[in-house]
Amino acid sequence: MFTVEVKDPYYGVKASTSIEVEIVRPPLINSLVVWPNNGTAFTTIFSARCSAVSFQIPLHYAYRYRMHGATRDTQLTSHLLSNVLLTTLPVGNFTIVAEVMDSLGGVSSESSGNIESNPIATGVINSESPEVSIDYQCNSTKSVILQLRTIVASSNAVAEADSLDVVTALEQMVSTLRVSGRYDEMLRLIDYALSTE
Repeated sequence: MFTVEVKDPYYGVKASTSIEVEIVRPPLINSLVVWPNNGTAFTTIFSARCSAVSFQIPLHYAYRYRMHGATRDTQLTSHLLSNVLLTTLPVGNFTIVAEVMDSLGGVSSESSGNIESNPIATGVINSESPEVSIDYQCNSTKSVILQLRTIVASSNAVAEADSLDVVTALEQMVSTLRVSGRYDEMLRLIDYALSTE
């Protein structure tokens, strides 16, 4: 509590006022889980899920990555209600940083362990075998679908409200595929989502 007192020097009259300031703690981050911790650049869908608590809700989550040796972070998302991130990464070794902001603007952040994103392997594909070619093209789509199913399962296990995370995750995956020009995979993912009850 802060109190200010003023005294009139001629008449000796005093007046005072007080203000009480409550100092609250920023959000408490319980965990930041990133999976997988290694993969293929621009192909593997890395997922990050941050768990935090605070009395000042709602909480908003932002994600960025820090390339080892870099002087600046690269922003992946702004502050959103969803605590789930799905993204691809360029080639390199990274740390994923989650930032959680409460309704009063209090901020906490947490960093992951090392995440490795490797160059795409230059394997030999038999162009005369359409089945092999299709399987090769669908590999990343299969991992996207597997990741979506994992999020659905974990969301259903946590709470019904977390089903919003599934929608956000799907939007992020579609956006990632669109930005990287992988339109066939994007359409297959949308078709999969529409055909799933």
